[in-house]
Amino acid sequence: KVLSGAGAGTDFDAAWARQIASLQGKSGFAVVTEADLPFKQGKAKRLRYSYKEGRYTRLAETILAFATEEKTAVALNGSFTEGEQDAVGAALLDLYNKLVIPKPSEKAKSATASAAGSPADSGAGASPDQPQGEPTAVPAAGPAPASEVRQAPAPPSPGASGPGRAPGRAPTK
Repeated sequence: KVLSGAGAGTDFDAAWARQIASLQGKSGFAVVTEADLPFKQGKAKRLRYSYKEGRYTRLAETILAFATEEKTAVALNGSFTEGEQDAVGAALLDLYNKLVIPKPSEKAKSATASAAGSPADSGAGASPDQPQGEPTAVPAAGPAPASEVRQAPAPPSPGASGPGRAPGRAPTK
């Protein structure tokens, strides 16, 4: 799960507090272990916890990594039984060790600034046939063309002859 903007908070502690608050709402929530993890782009923590799911106690783990410069957090979550905890924990750590949160591109920063109505939206660079200050229309994704839509053949109705029914045989009642 990628959290950015208000969802990520302003720093790691804010993002971690939000993550923990959402977990504490689970029935029977209890912390099993909590540990800091090294993260080149900022700060990260790993939390293993238990909670009740019906009459069963489940185990789960979440890793939250917060990239300080990007102001973006990534939450990795896994839920497992006691017998699965080593495999799921190892898979989450493997994924975490490969995690890189990309820096926003200049184009994305410019688009964000334009959407916010900042001075970057002065109309400079607009195409000659487009009035200045008006957004460029982007076509919305619509339904697939009829040539790409295929339907499965309807099953034969009772009493009909055709493939799958021997010729000349009447349906039995």
